[in-house]
Amino acid sequence: LVEIISEAIGSPVASPKVAIHYEKLIANCQSEFHILMDEDIKKIASLSTPQIADGVGKVRSGDIVIDPGYDGVFGVVRIWKSEKDKELVSSTGEQIGIF
Repeated sequence: LVEIISEAIGSPVASPKVAIHYEKLIANCQSEFHILMDEDIKKIASLSTPQIADGVGKVRSGDIVIDPGYDGVFGVVRIWKSEKDKELVSSTGEQIGIF
C-alpha cells in the first residue's frame, strides 16, 4: 500500500506525506489487506486522493508495468507507465516493431 501511495503522490516511500495518507486509510478501514483487496474504490478516493484509489484499482486488476531484472539487478514493478514506455507505443496503440 505504501508503494502505491508513494507512486501516486510522487513522494518517497518513507516520506511523511506517504505516512499521513497510509495512517488515514488504515485508521478508517479494517486493514491494509482489506484496502488492497476489498475496500470500495470510492471510499479510498474520499479518504485519500483519486490517484491513490486509481492505483489500488490498477493493482487489483493487474494493470501494472513489470520491468524484469537482469544480471543481479532487481526488477521493478510500477503502476503507471513511464514517459519512455509511452513513447514506445505508436498513436494507433500498437507497439513499434524493430523492422
